[in-house]
Amino acid sequence: MKLLQLATRIALFLAIAFLAHAQSTIPANLIKNFAGSWKENESKHKFGSGAGATLRFRGSPSGGLDELRGAIANPVVQKVEFDGKPHPIDDSRSAIAWKKLGATQFERSLFDNDKKLINIRRIELSADGKSLTERIENKTSDGKTATWTGAYNRTSGESGGLAGTWQLVSRRRSDPAIIRFEPAGANSLKFVIPDSETTGVMTFDGKPYTWSGRGLISGMENTAKAISGRSIEVTIKRKGVLASKTTYNISADGRTLTMTGSSFDEKGKALPGSVVVYEKQ
Repeated sequence: MKLLQLATRIALFLAIAFLAHAQSTIPANLIKNFAGSWKENESKHKFGSGAGATLRFRGSPSGGLDELRGAIANPVVQKVEFDGKPHPIDDSRSAIAWKKLGATQFERSLFDNDKKLINIRRIELSADGKSLTERIENKTSDGKTATWTGAYNRTSGESGGLAGTWQLVSRRRSDPAIIRFEPAGANSLKFVIPDSETTGVMTFDGKPYTWSGRGLISGMENTAKAISGRSIEVTIKRKGVLASKTTYNISADGRTLTMTGSSFDEKGKALPGSVVVYEKQ
């Protein structure tokens, strides 16, 4: 009995020691270096290929139109129905309503589960069908409106209509994007993206961390790894399929946050990456 008790105590001691060691692998200054508010410098943005930098529409088997959203390898397929009525999105709290305003103009409204309007998205094709402009008006819960305007070039598909792939070539916002980091316990880091009201807590323990917000793509799973006191790597999967990897790096003077990320295709191959630069406020 005494031997069993001794073995149990040793096992417990080793478990505590292992946990303490695992926690100590998170650099002590990482939370301090990231904490604060950061504003995007749009002039330094580099557009990659993949999620966030492309629009993808395709003909559906029924003869209609689908939009592929989120991850490249395992996207959410959203049916485009130009009837002006809200339709639920797969595994999501949200609903979308599409309207066709003319031969080259389209409008999509995105609603939360409480039927509150999240944003209005307007798309206009060029006369030759080779480019389009997308304008998104985000409605925040406090009643404010922020506008995002992007210009895209067609990279695949026919010359007319939305069907095809569109590559982002420029964008502008009415207000610069903001991201905030703050401590969430001794070994966790909370982030807040105000314009989409998105929040999450990076736990750096190899386990997926939870995040919430309005209009999020369903099925996304994030894990974060501390590389150093100034660097974090975030991996995103959608329903088990690798979607993207992004590295967050803080400059030596602590004033610049650079996010370098790549999406992955169906074969797991990295697509040309993007770069987003934020400055400490």
